[in-house]
Amino acid sequence: MMHPGQINALLMEAETMEDVVHVILTKKQLFNHVNVATAIHLLAKKSKSHPSSSSSARPSAEQHEWSKVKAEGAGQTVKGQGKTPFESGQKAPNARTQREWSKIAVKQLTGPALRHADRMSEREVAMILWGFSQLGIRPSSDLQHVLNGSLVRYAPSFTPQGLAMALGAYAKLAIPLPRNFQAVLDSLDPPTGSGHGLASVNVLSALAS
Repeated sequence: MMHPGQINALLMEAETMEDVVHVILTKKQLFNHVNVATAIHLLAKKSKSHPSSSSSARPSAEQHEWSKVKAEGAGQTVKGQGKTPFESGQKAPNARTQREWSKIAVKQLTGPALRHADRMSEREVAMILWGFSQLGIRPSSDLQHVLNGSLVRYAPSFTPQGLAMALGAYAKLAIPLPRNFQAVLDSLDPPTGSGHGLASVNVLSALAS
């Protein structure tokens, strides 16, 4: 059984969006909070270079077979090799568009994200929110509720960059900020200045524009 460190290494080795999705589909039951954040972050990065095929195009037989890979297929091996398709170097064909792959991956990641939400650091929360914003997909209502709580809880410890990433995601996805978040931001402007005040002013100005 792979441990989270090995799964993260496998995610980092993924060359395409399809490779990341394949790791999610086959290993999600072993994911921890770090794996969830890494997977969403990589999905967002690799989605930018995805050569999305036309949704009206008829998939080939090979594409059809790859699209049948499900979470229940964890450990599925390439015949005679004892390795999963990704581990053996086999690449997923571009049978789906970037949007379709994103929806599949996000749906599969929601469960692990909710299970490990209480262990996520402020950096991981910012990574997850940024990833959702780049994919253009809102978290589920349950996950959004959890992320709202994390945003408020971690506000004092966010770096300016992390705070900007998180609030920028809320703006891009048109998600209302938690009701008490403005009050939390207002309390982060001590005379010595941690840098949070400037970041919050810049981002909140963007939210209002």
